[in-house]
Amino acid sequence: MSARGSIAGLALLCALFGGVAGSVAQDAPATPAPAPAAASPADPAAKAARERWQAMSEADRARLREAYRAFSQLPQSEKDAIRARYARFRSLSAEQRDALRTRYRAFQQLPVAERQVIRERFARYRGFRPERRAEVRSMFAELVRMSPEQRHAFLQKFERWQRLTPAQRQRLREQIRQQRTLERRLK
Repeated sequence: MSARGSIAGLALLCALFGGVAGSVAQDAPATPAPAPAAASPADPAAKAARERWQAMSEADRARLREAYRAFSQLPQSEKDAIRARYARFRSLSAEQRDALRTRYRAFQQLPVAERQVIRERFARYRGFRPERRAEVRSMFAELVRMSPEQRHAFLQKFERWQRLTPAQRQRLREQIRQQRTLERRLK
């Protein structure tokens, strides 16, 4: 299993079983990483984690142990980033967490190539300046508000745009710029 796959597995399992990693470390003597500080047996969260651990199948326990081992090998900065994302996830309402899980499962059902395209586009989006990200979110919100017919027409135009050569796109941009300038003058 790759480190990315292990981390994704850890994130999913943490999302589904919240806080079980401490129980994994306590129940898995072969785990090379030290166990987190033991919680009081009376601690309700620790009790709930133990119950979730005991209810898991051995295969799920083995996957969680492996994810914990992979997590233990990560640099501290990556561990901190994962913990921060997990804390944000846990701060969501139950409905928001369920919706996120549903979207994650749907994402996992996509073909590998399609998931890769989505990851690449998201990485590109994350590289945008904050102003550009806000602009992209606004355009996406506008697309979502369109009727199915409007969205279909827009996507067809977008596909035609994608097929244009760079020179054709530049000519079209110039024509639009000239048209807007003319419209402003007429107002």
